[in-house]
Amino acid sequence: MILSRKWLNEFVDVSDISDREFDEAMTLSGSKVETVTALDESLKNVVVGKILSMEKHPDSDHMWICQIDVGQAEPTQIVTGAWNIHVGDLVPVAQHKSLLPNGTKIEKGKLRGVVSNGMLCSLKELSLTAEHDYPYAVITPAALLNDYKPLDPEKPSIPADIKAGDKLFAGDVIRVMYTTNGYGADIGGDWNTQSDTSLAALSFSEGVLTPDFASDKTAYTLTLPQGVTGIRMTATASNKNNQVYLSADGTDYRRVETVPVHNGTVLTIRCGDAAEATEWSPAITPTTYTVTVSQEGDAPQGDMDVSFKGLHNAQLADIKVYSYTDGVKGDKNLLEGVDIEPNGYGLMYNTKLPVGDYLVEGYNTEGQCNGTLVLTVKANQDNVFTLVRAYAIYATNDSSSWVEGKDYTIDVTVTGPDGTDLQAKTGVSTTYGSTHTACLFVEGGSLKITLTPIGDKAAGYLPVTTTMTNK
Repeated sequence: MILSRKWLNEFVDVSDISDREFDEAMTLSGSKVETVTALDESLKNVVVGKILSMEKHPDSDHMWICQIDVGQAEPTQIVTGAWNIHVGDLVPVAQHKSLLPNGTKIEKGKLRGVVSNGMLCSLKELSLTAEHDYPYAVITPAALLNDYKPLDPEKPSIPADIKAGDKLFAGDVIRVMYTTNGYGADIGGDWNTQSDTSLAALSFSEGVLTPDFASDKTAYTLTLPQGVTGIRMTATASNKNNQVYLSADGTDYRRVETVPVHNGTVLTIRCGDAAEATEWSPAITPTTYTVTVSQEGDAPQGDMDVSFKGLHNAQLADIKVYSYTDGVKGDKNLLEGVDIEPNGYGLMYNTKLPVGDYLVEGYNTEGQCNGTLVLTVKANQDNVFTLVRAYAIYATNDSSSWVEGKDYTIDVTVTGPDGTDLQAKTGVSTTYGSTHTACLFVEGGSLKITLTPIGDKAAGYLPVTTTMTNK
């Protein structure tokens, strides 16, 4: 059999004798040693590093400038064209004056004017496979790489947060980045469809989730019995290349941890890590799901105080509010008969509404619907919504006018202050004689608009995306 001395040393301390002494002793004992292979002879100064940050190279559309923790006092900077890495990944790093198994010597240099103190290695470059020749992210635990290649024992390359003897827990997810065949599709992921950041399933150890889970619904209420103070979540990404993250009231938790909860706790579940499109992979926009805990017998009685602000006669002049249950709009404007009140230079509505989702329609003085949002009234929090209007969204250039629907399309995403997708729909608004697409968003949230050329314009122009956050 092939025996690893590193593995054997976990049971019998043979670290203080040379390979030759060990071989002779084993042979004399009756266990003949036929060959000895030193796996690290041609591998020097290659360590495991953790990616701390990534930024686009200013002179390249596919390179990243990464700050990487390699166990030194300061991070080291590596420039790479790897397309399958993310902040937090553990990666094999060939540092300045390192040696790879194929004899390649790696030294500090510049890539398009930016200093790179080494390179990220592929499995092929480390002689671990003959199949893959592009950069590969090593996923926790990092010890996997070191088990393949016993590195310099005097300079351990495992980061400080990975401890010998660490264990996985029931429910932990091992993320396989890709496989020999299928590049992930055969194990539930696929690099080509990694832009799908939805969840395929979501459930909890206690309580009733309403509405029933569906991938395209992002806001839920979890009703718990009295006395329940902790719950566990089970979530499955539609594309398993995307990781799932959990936080409660701003505190991050492992997916398998029991999360302390009370009436009004807001659980935020994010699937995927944001990434720009590259030559090899699509852009990735995380999907965020929110779950508000409601405890039976503890919820406040009666309706919640709700305020809608941000109205102005010359801007967003009025709104209508309807119940919105399971995606179905109610018949009655719930602000009918409610007086509009002054609010500084603007106007506002103050009313009372039960906990739940509501469809809000915004109108200008001409009676045009400028757009809609779905807002959620919650227990045990201030339900104050300050509405903002983007009154003209359109594409043009100096040489020609563009027509929406013929030359380009508009996609709008609006998120609330807690990251919830507010299911925005666009409307229209006429200003100074020109009618354009309009939309609503809320103070403290963000607005993302993408204009995509189509038809004759598609060949000569690229899509453009702008994002703004209104504080």
